[in-house]
Amino acid sequence: MATNLLELAQSYITGPVTRQISGLLGEGEAATHSAINAAMPSLLGGLIKQASTPGGTSGLAASLDRLDTGFLGNLGASLGGGGAQRLMDTGAGLVKNLFGGSVDAVSGVIGRTAGVGKGAMSSLLGLMAPIVMGVIAKMKKTQNLDADGLQHLLVDQKAFVANALPTGVKDALGLGNVLESAADTGRAAFASAGHQTAEAGRAAYDAGRAAWESTRSAVSSGTRGTIETVERRSSIGRYWPLLLIPIIALLAWRLFSTANRTTVPAAQAAASQLENAKQQVTNTFQSVTTALNGVKDEATARTALPVLETAGRSITALTGSVAAMPQSVRDGVSQLVRNLLPGLQSLVGNVQAIPGVSNILGPALTPLMNGLTRLGG
Repeated sequence: MATNLLELAQSYITGPVTRQISGLLGEGEAATHSAINAAMPSLLGGLIKQASTPGGTSGLAASLDRLDTGFLGNLGASLGGGGAQRLMDTGAGLVKNLFGGSVDAVSGVIGRTAGVGKGAMSSLLGLMAPIVMGVIAKMKKTQNLDADGLQHLLVDQKAFVANALPTGVKDALGLGNVLESAADTGRAAFASAGHQTAEAGRAAYDAGRAAWESTRSAVSSGTRGTIETVERRSSIGRYWPLLLIPIIALLAWRLFSTANRTTVPAAQAAASQLENAKQQVTNTFQSVTTALNGVKDEATARTALPVLETAGRSITALTGSVAAMPQSVRDGVSQLVRNLLPGLQSLVGNVQAIPGVSNILGPALTPLMNGLTRLGG
């Protein structure tokens, strides 16, 4: 399974880091969190787009090799003092390389989606760019990837990015065709398999038809002239098994074709449903974890409350949707939730132990955790 670079990058943005960035931007913590979740897949999508152009991967590989990733070791400390501005200055050049003269337009689109101003969004993109690229640079170095390896790594991120991009951002950034190719590749694989199956059935049909034509010719030849009716019947009797060949072949061809038309789309749909559901679960756990990590007292609990309420509604809706999906989807989602739930339960316990917090967050946390428990089976 492909490494999810988006998840790796997001793992560096803890609750304290989000608060730091919120203060730097002059935006609310919840809005900053939403903006970060919009910025990261947008940047990664831009990198995928760059890697899909001739020579784009080579230029990107050179940029990654020059990038100092030491700041990722302690991102919170790196944002202190003048560190944040230095990262923004570095990131501004990276963002310009990705989006060219469309930086302002891109900042505006993502900012409106996330609910922050264009100026703040532009600064945030500059801050997030070194983080996203730093994660990729570390992966490139760890796996000793050349330009081709880097391109494969980025191509494998298409589904993750497509699922994480806010509505409307994909087309605004010109990523529609780039990200759609991920689905096209899957469809092509299924279509190829279906084509081969259909061709096999068609070949059998053609062979049977040829045999039938040969049989008809032989029967016709045998019945010309003065051959008696009894002899004609005898001739047909000898050839009747061959007459069944085209019929059987035709039935087989139709059977394979019908199976291909129904099974392939069903498999595609299940895979897509599972990927989307898992992404929703992952995003919910990330947003809830970030919100809870920021809770230190009653005031910060009230700040986190809207995030938790939204997460609860999301999980309730997802639980109903997943229940109607194929068993393979339900099993995959349940396994993911069971893997993530213990850590969240521990965090919830710690947060609720803070004086006064339980009364504020309890009404939101109880249905949220109950929903996750049901989703985990």
